[in-house]
Amino acid sequence: MSNEVDIVNQIVEIINKQIGMLFLGWFSVVIGLIIKDILTSIIFGIMFYLDPQFKEGDIIFIDGEEAIIQKIGLTITVFKIRETSRWRYVKNDKIRYLKLEKKVE
Repeated sequence: MSNEVDIVNQIVEIINKQIGMLFLGWFSVVIGLIIKDILTSIIFGIMFYLDPQFKEGDIIFIDGEEAIIQKIGLTITVFKIRETSRWRYVKNDKIRYLKLEKKVE
């Protein structure tokens, strides 16, 4: 009887370890994906900030609308659309998909 209880306890212990390892694996994947997105946005923010072509306060055309670059942040850049006075928040890793043109006076 005692031998059977020991075997059952060992099986339960093995199953608990496997479940714990499975959870840890999924948790690591989720954390990795979150960190990847944040780091990508930060890297593109730094690249956009260091780009000599654009800086805060510049008047630009963003997808055909005249706007001012209000703030270049680590993960988000803020544009103020001049015609409607509305704000447009763009994740830095998405800026590369926008059509940005600097207004030269």
